[in-house]
Amino acid sequence: MGTPTDTRCSFTFDPAEWKTDTGVSSPLLGDLDDLWKCPHEAGEEFDYCLFHRPVERKDPEAVRNAFLDKIDEPGDEPKQFVGARFGRLNLDHEIVECRDNHMIDLRHARFEDSASWQYTIVEQPISFSGAEFLSRPEFTETVFNGEVYCHKVNFEEPVRFIETEFRAGFWGNGAEFTEVNFHNAKFGGPVDLSEASFEKAHFRAAQFETTAKFKLATFDHVSFTGTRFNERFYFDQATVPEKVSLQKTKVDELASFENLHLAAETCCIDLTQSIIPAGRLALPEEGTLVYDLTDATLGDVDLATDDPPPALIERYRFAYTTFQGFDFGVYRDALHQVNWRLHTVIDVPELDPRAYPRNVLGHIW
Repeated sequence: MGTPTDTRCSFTFDPAEWKTDTGVSSPLLGDLDDLWKCPHEAGEEFDYCLFHRPVERKDPEAVRNAFLDKIDEPGDEPKQFVGARFGRLNLDHEIVECRDNHMIDLRHARFEDSASWQYTIVEQPISFSGAEFLSRPEFTETVFNGEVYCHKVNFEEPVRFIETEFRAGFWGNGAEFTEVNFHNAKFGGPVDLSEASFEKAHFRAAQFETTAKFKLATFDHVSFTGTRFNERFYFDQATVPEKVSLQKTKVDELASFENLHLAAETCCIDLTQSIIPAGRLALPEEGTLVYDLTDATLGDVDLATDDPPPALIERYRFAYTTFQGFDFGVYRDALHQVNWRLHTVIDVPELDPRAYPRNVLGHIW
């Protein structure tokens, strides 16, 4: 039940208007027939509740305490903070929970100062979809026991999720990251970052327990070095820079690289010392893409369609590569073109030359 109308916050949010202003669909569209109306009490002297008042007109500590008090109340309305405005928000070492499992709704919230959730345990599902982080947020060693939604969130400053645990799933379709660090992060549920954009993305030594999707994502810089994918990894239709680092990556089921778009004329996908048991390492229609498979283990992996392009084999560096179930017969014609030698590879700027000086390279007898 909402608060009495004479003291209720007058803030409303129109998702249709937001779409008109930004050209992007609001995460609220589909949930509402019309406007979203704030359920919180404004008080006798104010038009807006504490969460929707301008940042300069409220005490950050008071907002923090009111936020924790509200989410502790049962029901879904107390946990709704759509379009809220936060200044400095420090929730370090807090246990964010309540007596039910309703989602903490921070869609379209605006974080105008630092937001720190370090070493915090969030028991509830939580949504930051459509939110804006104007200052540097910190989620180091945070534990999210419920689902985390970051659809179309905008991180204007670098954000850190170092050693963070997402135990129930992470959805960030269309999210925008200036720089994000997921070093040693653990994803216990599905991950979908399709159509997300990253100026810099670090997933070093991250662990994905289930399917991870980066379809149609855009990267200016990205590293997955030492990452573990326990199920499937989809990188299809991603826009990639001159180098994508996947060194020492282990995939348990399948990895798919199809219809990639090259931001520059060339790209090297570095899979050195990685394990790919199945999947597809396809070439784009435009640009020069090379897969570096030095010291990698390759299983039932497809390289091309039934009509392989010229110099197919020269787009893959098979140096000290281990083959376990790879079907060479499909590429018989392409192998004949290179006299069944696998060590010749097209040179691209980001291809590490250090594998060349050794004497024994890939060769099929």
